Amino acid sequence: MDNEPTQVSTTEELLPQRKKKIVTLSNGKNVEIQNLNYGEFMDIMIASQENVYKQSLGIVTKGLSKPKLTWEQARQLLPRDIGFLVLEIVNLSGFSSFGKKKGE
Repeated sequence: MDNEPTQVSTTEELLPQRKKKIVTLSNGKNVEIQNLNYGEFMDIMIASQENVYKQSLGIVTKGLSKPKLTWEQARQLLPRDIGFLVLEIVNLSGFSSFGKKKGE
């Protein structure tokens, strides 16, 4: 049997592919979101230092793939759309239970 590990020749082979999903905002417009990896997610949490608003904008600007938005543009979204996008991106990234205690 061949138990030799497979040689990886490119970064793309090593890293998982981004998951993408189309979601609809409250104005009926479709946007494309992508998952965040653990490092990106933690960078946002640490840089935002317990400021939920900044954390939310960080998640939206990093997780929105089409169209890409700057921080200032993301601030102009409706609060319900920011919250919706955060939930969708967090769920797509697999962090929906992040910070929850067992049984919650």
